[in-house]
Amino acid sequence: MRPKLEYIDGLQVSRSFHYAHLHLPFFENFWHYHPEMELTYIVRGKGTRYVGDNISSFAEGDLVFLGENLPHNWVSAPNLGIGMLESHVFQFPLHLILGFPEFQTLAPFFQESAHGLHFVSPSPALIEAIGKFSEKPPHLQLPALFEIISMLFEDKNRQRLSKTAPQDTSFFDKEHKRHFKVKQFLHEKLQHNPDLEETAGFMSMTKTYFCRWFKKTTGHTYTTYLNKLRIEQACQSLMFSDKNIAEIAYEAGFQNISHFNRVFKEEKGVAPRLYRKGAAA
Repeated sequence: MRPKLEYIDGLQVSRSFHYAHLHLPFFENFWHYHPEMELTYIVRGKGTRYVGDNISSFAEGDLVFLGENLPHNWVSAPNLGIGMLESHVFQFPLHLILGFPEFQTLAPFFQESAHGLHFVSPSPALIEAIGKFSEKPPHLQLPALFEIISMLFEDKNRQRLSKTAPQDTSFFDKEHKRHFKVKQFLHEKLQHNPDLEETAGFMSMTKTYFCRWFKKTTGHTYTTYLNKLRIEQACQSLMFSDKNIAEIAYEAGFQNISHFNRVFKEEKGVAPRLYRKGAAA
């Protein structure tokens, strides 16, 4: 189905923002959006992160800030034996910040967050502020949130995630019901190398129509999207397992190691071996 609107209970009635320190067995596959801004910091957990049209791996230390109504979800990596997952999540309406004239200088930053922002190497001070947030009494949490947002604004080592911003109505039209359906199908069939004809048939479309529809809906060709999923699965195995590269390539759905190496380098900028070495450094 299309991204679901998530209602955050209690905002503007009993509290001006929402904060949760989560300990979960897994992150639910819930493609959704909400009018509140969101900051998510992963303390423990691994998997795939979807933000708008972006697909990326996430792991411990992942820090992402999302603008209003940007569809997103975090999906746990299966069978990696990491135990309970842990994250800090902040959600707040934009007017909570920009309602103060002194914060108007942050407006361009919030506009940039419409694409989702990944903070590459957040400062120890920022991570400490997030980690100790729950220890503060309620009357000190609001100024602490302002301080966290200010540190995000000052951190220029950040990357845009989604090429498409949620103002584009394609995010909210009826096509997302079919988009969600095909995304689930591809995740379930990934290791079995689903071909174009099989996937188009599952969606009750001709191959030509399916390719045109898929590119319009996701922003990627079918092959590119499938390879992105495969590469993110391979990244998780490279980082968090000791399997050899050929085994990882096969499990991700690649039948040819040279093809895997080529696609991996195109997607990540480095060869799988160097990616693993960098992750271990």
